[in-house]
Amino acid sequence: MDTTFFGEFTMRMDDKGRVQVPAEFRRTLSAADPDRADTENPVVYILFGNTTVPWFECHSAASMKRVLARVEAMPASHPRKAAFKIYYSAKVEQVRLDDAGRLVLKKSLRERIALGRDVKFMSNLETFRLMSAEVPVEVADPLDALLAELGPAADLDAELPDA
Repeated sequence: MDTTFFGEFTMRMDDKGRVQVPAEFRRTLSAADPDRADTENPVVYILFGNTTVPWFECHSAASMKRVLARVEAMPASHPRKAAFKIYYSAKVEQVRLDDAGRLVLKKSLRERIALGRDVKFMSNLETFRLMSAEVPVEVADPLDALLAELGPAADLDAELPDA
């Protein structure tokens, strides 16, 4: 089962907060939500608790399950466990795609990151970011800064740590 998101897409949101999820992302969300009933559409977990960034990190069902298992596996005495539990449970909106493959975003969520008509979906491997298309590329995408640091002959594969 492939649960990795690929690509970057800008989609149009209507006045009711409905935005079409790119087809490529819908396929990944479906593959990553195998326990849902046949009649149900896949779910997206929208994390809105990080107020230091102008986007929401969105998890598939499989990705969220893995993260929650990691949080639960932390020792009770871990100094950050309580914060992680809040971040990954209370600061999450669980949204099921509608029959047209759209997310319906509450007004409070749209206002939190100033979503306008154009909404950007940006892959982040097992998650994707949901943001206004107006977010400057240098804020949303650290790739250009890395390439500038490494120089024109950069070999990104060589920069990855060994597995």
